[in-house]
Amino acid sequence: MNSRTHKGFTLVEIMIVVMIISILLGIAMPNFLRSRALAKGRSCAANLRQINAAKEQLAMAGSLQEGDSIASKDLMPYLHDKNFPSCASGGLYTVGTVGQNPICSIGTSSNPPHVLSPTS
Repeated sequence: MNSRTHKGFTLVEIMIVVMIISILLGIAMPNFLRSRALAKGRSCAANLRQINAAKEQLAMAGSLQEGDSIASKDLMPYLHDKNFPSCASGGLYTVGTVGQNPICSIGTSSNPPHVLSPTS
C-alpha cells in the first residue's frame, strides 16, 4: 500500500491566495496614493510658511517697505536649515515682494493645492 502524504499547495489554493492579495492591494493602493499626495501638499504649504516667515524677518531686519522685491538668496540666513526649500512634487517657488505670499508653480492645479492658506 502506497501511503505517501502530499505536502504543498494545489494550484487552486495558490490562485485563491493570489486573488485575495490582489483584492487587498486594489483597496489599499488608492488610499496610499491619496495619502502621499496629501503629505506632499502639506509639505509644500509648510515650505511656503517658512519662506513667508523668512521674508517677514528680512523685511523687518532690512527695513524694507511693502512692495519691495526680495530674491531667494537674500532669505538664506533666515531659513531654518539655511537652504532654500524645494517642493516635494517638483514645483518651483516664487518668493514675490514684501507683503505678498510666496507661491508654488503647482498652485491650485493639484489636489490638495500647493498654496499658503490664509490662516497660516
